Amino acid sequence: SRASLWCQLVERYDNGELRGVRSYAELYRAIDVALNESHIAGALKAEIIAAPDTFLEPDPEIVQTIRDQRIAGKKLLLITNSEWSYTRFMMEYAIDPYCPEGTTWRDLFDVVIVSAARSGPNSSHPSGMFSMAQNRCSDAAVPITPSNMVPP
Repeated sequence: SRASLWCQLVERYDNGELRGVRSYAELYRAIDVALNESHIAGALKAEIIAAPDTFLEPDPEIVQTIRDQRIAGKKLLLITNSEWSYTRFMMEYAIDPYCPEGTTWRDLFDVVIVSAARSGPNSSHPSGMFSMAQNRCSDAAVPITPSNMVPP
């Protein structure tokens, strides 16, 4: 979303349509602040969850595309800045309807990493690593320790 927004606003800036913006750096900072505030408040995610059809375009071929990578011997990894509950909702909504009977989106990936936000003073996520034990995860984060690491 950041890259898409950046490209659109750079074009508007270059066309002189953004009054008050004096540089690309200032534009970037404004985008960064707006996106961080949106994510911290949770407003954007709440809006998406309330009306996912407004934001997602169904892709009946997505599961086969992912499975083709697996068939080709690839190990598949999903990394997202989003927390588990949002990731689970979005993947169940966007992927599960196209999964073969008895499978879910979790069967498509070798590793799923959630809350992978960049670190720093403006990060909305605490730093640390979390584990999904035995392919099950609750909304409560479980810090990774040597005793609870799930082997590959």
